[in-house]
Amino acid sequence: MEKAVATLKSHVAEHDLVKRAEEGFHDWVDEALAEGSSDLPAGCSHDQLHARLESINLCFHPENVTYPYVDTRLGILRREAQVGYYRRITHLDGVAADDYFVLEDSPHDTGDDRQPEVEQPTWKSFYRDFAAAYGTCWLVLLGAAVLAQTYIDLGELGMFGFPLIGLVYAFMKRP
Repeated sequence: MEKAVATLKSHVAEHDLVKRAEEGFHDWVDEALAEGSSDLPAGCSHDQLHARLESINLCFHPENVTYPYVDTRLGILRREAQVGYYRRITHLDGVAADDYFVLEDSPHDTGDDRQPEVEQPTWKSFYRDFAAAYGTCWLVLLGAAVLAQTYIDLGELGMFGFPLIGLVYAFMKRP
């Protein structure tokens, strides 16, 4: 096994696969910027994207192609956060067969440094939280009565305690 890994490492060095993958990544970015393509995050410039080697894989029994290949994968970073990846597929003789430039959806991809909007508390959300807590109390009581197969009289706890629990819960959920 060690011999196979050493052979793959020498193959990578001989064909300079990492450098060629980095060049392919930069070519993709240059082309996308020149065309004004929407493939890049909004407001992104070339110097904001960086590539980092993630893996090099030898695929010798792939499902979708008839030949073995080497898959070089670079992670794409923007402001030290991964926003996608670049894959370069090469034949065993080092000739490029295909490449992929994939950006993953992320709120940080927009180039906009604003924080995502947080739902502002409203009476609707307050009532929703109150009703959830109040209903949960009664549902637990019903479940206990069914399991115990008996009538449970809560008296003032049911009359005043459950609504109070609901109110406390709803107030605690408010920012």
